[in-house]
Amino acid sequence: MNRYEIDALVDRGDDFYQDGDYDKAIDFYIRALEMDVKNQEALEGLGQAYAAQCNWSRAAAVFEQLVEVDKKCASSHYLLGHTLGALGEHDRALEELYLAESLGYCLGDLHSAIGYALHMKGDIENAIESYQIALDLDPDDTITMFNYGKALIAQRSFVAARHVLEHALNIDPEDAQTWIALGEVYEDLDELDLAFHAYQRALDLDPESPETKCLSAHASLMLGHYEEAEHDYMQVVEQHPDDSEAWAGLGEVLIAQERYHEAVTACRKALDGDPPSIYGLPGYINACEHTGDFNEARRAVNESIRKDRNNSDLWYLLAGIEASADKPEQALLAYQRATKLNPCDAASHAGVGWALIELQKDYALAEIHLLESVRLAPDWYYPCLQLGELFLKKQDRHSAVEWFTRAIEIAPNDPEVQETMCDPEIRGLLRDYRAQ
Repeated sequence: MNRYEIDALVDRGDDFYQDGDYDKAIDFYIRALEMDVKNQEALEGLGQAYAAQCNWSRAAAVFEQLVEVDKKCASSHYLLGHTLGALGEHDRALEELYLAESLGYCLGDLHSAIGYALHMKGDIENAIESYQIALDLDPDDTITMFNYGKALIAQRSFVAARHVLEHALNIDPEDAQTWIALGEVYEDLDELDLAFHAYQRALDLDPESPETKCLSAHASLMLGHYEEAEHDYMQVVEQHPDDSEAWAGLGEVLIAQERYHEAVTACRKALDGDPPSIYGLPGYINACEHTGDFNEARRAVNESIRKDRNNSDLWYLLAGIEASADKPEQALLAYQRATKLNPCDAASHAGVGWALIELQKDYALAEIHLLESVRLAPDWYYPCLQLGELFLKKQDRHSAVEWFTRAIEIAPNDPEVQETMCDPEIRGLLRDYRAQ
């Protein structure tokens, strides 16, 4: 074994690795390993080069060899754990990462990798704690900030996520994916102008990305800039005719412009895509309802239900079709199925209450479902309106006034609230109670 020649090969591999020429680096590392299969520097370099190419399966295999060479090497266990996390093997990743920690590896990237594995397993609270430890050790690690921000979004801590992602972009303003994540946070905070500008910034950095162009178009739609949104979505589908998400977005724009027949065509393409867009179905149903084709809307959602009978959103969509078709009996059955599958869905509970009121039966059960809807969504006006209607039918005028008043307090400018308050009976009822 020529130690000098092996070291020279590893050094050449390191040089190519530093220059970003990973294929040549891999070639030199492999040549070194042909001379010494247990050379730790060559194994680590080879694994890192495969990881830089996102060839995670080969990287993991190499790092497993590295661990076998020295089972007490903390950094080797870290590298293997990090790579397993990238492969989606999060339980194994955590085993290796915690072992690395027990062997003395305590840098920020370890806790960042632990946070990511916990995050992917759905343990958001502990993931956030790990990300915070990582940032205490390495405050300028923008990759950790990005993942930390995404975890905060999952926790619905949007203001905190905004702070973290904005700080990451102050350090690295050229990160398109962080601009996208920040744009999504701005949307969640209803700051649509900022969301639009964030998506535009991401698009400037990655102009070929159909995902980013669709997000920019979506923000234009939310701002009411329909021509711009339509133009952007059309650009995507012309360049990527199989992009089901873009077709679904185009359908939304056409619906917003009340161009329902064109929307049917666009949403149908979204549903026929590979993979089909889950967002295309609500748009397709909406467009079919507006063209009066309830049978086609019903057929589309029933086809989806046959594939996934335990999807509460599909049953809710079916209930909406039956409600729009003025069939409260069928709507009631679908809303009840949705609440059974997802007891925390405020909209489905409100739907059950509405259907029972329409059918003029079992007002006690209607009240139970509407009150549950209020509990689940206390800032939503709709169940309050329905409770007002319910208590009017029960001749409980005092309770009716309380619920109508609450709806007004929640959403005074909502068209549905204003339309309800224009009803002569309700307007007179509220006037009489205010006069007392």
